[in-house]
Amino acid sequence: MEGAIQAIFWLPSLQTERSLNFVGNYKKEYGGEEPNNHAYSHWESMHLLAEAIKAAKSSEPEAVRDALKTIKYESAVGSVQFDDHNQAKLPIILLEIAEGKIEARGNVTGDITYPK
Repeated sequence: MEGAIQAIFWLPSLQTERSLNFVGNYKKEYGGEEPNNHAYSHWESMHLLAEAIKAAKSSEPEAVRDALKTIKYESAVGSVQFDDHNQAKLPIILLEIAEGKIEARGNVTGDITYPK
């Protein structure tokens, strides 16, 4: 498995300030339990939605959708932006097995190519 690479949305050991704060607060709230990907994605999604509502100055669905196209949201993994098809361009983490240990090697965000 040495040298194997995997892409992942998030992991609790991610060493960014936002991620470490989330993990610490989650553990405090839930008796030391470590958060999983589902807990993280729901937490981050709610913060993204709140940011869009703030930018829209409204909670009306159309206004929030339109606001999502205009914001650059800083998640625990990196910047999130929406394209002209209302799809989120999400950063992912690249992991590699190096000397038998899982190491984060950075993150990447790709563009979506739509059929014409």
